[in-house]
Amino acid sequence: MLNPTPKDIKAALRDWVPERLLTFRPGWKERGRPWSHGIRAVFIHHWAGTGDGGQAWMEQNGTSTYPYANCTVRRGTDTSKDGQVIIMSALSAWHSGSGGPWPRAGIPRDSAHLMAWGVEMEGPLSSTRYGTDDMTDAQWESTAAVCCAIREVAGSDAFPNFQRVIRHADWTDGTAGVDGHVATPGRKNDVWRPTADIRKAVKRTWKEAGR
Repeated sequence: MLNPTPKDIKAALRDWVPERLLTFRPGWKERGRPWSHGIRAVFIHHWAGTGDGGQAWMEQNGTSTYPYANCTVRRGTDTSKDGQVIIMSALSAWHSGSGGPWPRAGIPRDSAHLMAWGVEMEGPLSSTRYGTDDMTDAQWESTAAVCCAIREVAGSDAFPNFQRVIRHADWTDGTAGVDGHVATPGRKNDVWRPTADIRKAVKRTWKEAGR
């Protein structure tokens, strides 16, 4: 079982995410706990708002509290920054909350933040502009790249395939291969794109890179 260090994770992310879209925030190497159980999954979340205020809240600036995710994937009016990936912690960070367990991934109930990388996507967007999807193409491309980087650095023992990529509600509601669920299914809003479609996109990105 590999326990990636911040240095390992940075190298993998730089290999997958274009340099112009990758930012590391101060404290990204220290704000969290070491990956003592490997990285076994990626959770895709979104925050229910937009703009720098949401980003600052996710980072928990000025506190000793861990960030509310490992990274955000942002959008913007500047297309050169659409899909920007901001790394807030390369260590385990708060993001998953109650849910599980997920025996196939080896993740006990309510413990996913210790064993899964958390992505927070900025959104949602207006359906009048983007139809049935709440994120831009650039955001999804960057998210797929992050998933590939984490799988690569996590190793095949901990992260054998892209069935380990799930939405936040899959964890809380016991769907998409997660075996358990909390007593209040449906309480967690989530990205609109189905889990199966997210997994297919990540797998396609992996294959196109020749991995």
